[in-house]
Amino acid sequence: MLKSRSKTGQENSTQSLKTTKYRKSLPYLTIGETVIFPNTIAPIFISGKTDIKAFETAMDNDKSIIVGYPIDKKKSKAINNTYKTATLCHILQVLKLPDGTVRILVEGVSKVKLTKINYNDFFRCDCKVTPPKEEISSNLLSLLEVVKKVFSEYSRMHGKIPEEVLTTIERSDSGNKLLGNICFITPLPYNIKMKYFLEDNNYINLENIAVTLKSEI
Repeated sequence: MLKSRSKTGQENSTQSLKTTKYRKSLPYLTIGETVIFPNTIAPIFISGKTDIKAFETAMDNDKSIIVGYPIDKKKSKAINNTYKTATLCHILQVLKLPDGTVRILVEGVSKVKLTKINYNDFFRCDCKVTPPKEEISSNLLSLLEVVKKVFSEYSRMHGKIPEEVLTTIERSDSGNKLLGNICFITPLPYNIKMKYFLEDNNYINLENIAVTLKSEI
């Protein structure tokens, strides 16, 4: 069954999350491959009992969940193998699959610094919301256009990129949105995605991703 919330409800809830500096005892789960940037929307798949319990708890409250990332994907999801920077997400849609896997569509709200993690049936965490440092300026807007142009050339070379994705890239109006959307659609290595995610200076990120994409053209 697919569940969703009205657009107005989503916007109000997301805005409330952005203005809250500290969050306590939020459900927490760790994923690999996908990296959720602020202001981007992406699906994640969960199947373990612990992660599903965390998801169910989030759904029973305000649909907030913290998504964390492993330092080494080949190792376990142990707390000492996760980055201290994670993503505060808002759950938009849920689809329960026949095999028991749950597909969750989430929106990245903001980066957070994990301050405490507890376990009791599932993981919960306390965290501090990291305010975005990005300021919209003429230089940033110019750089966004450069990256979009490079991505357009990349997409023509590699093909098989849906038209709606190209439209989403073209409409990305912030560094986080553009980075997140490009990282989601392109087969960049996980460690490269995390490098962009952990770097708060989006001027550096945008310049680097432009170089990366050009190298694939």
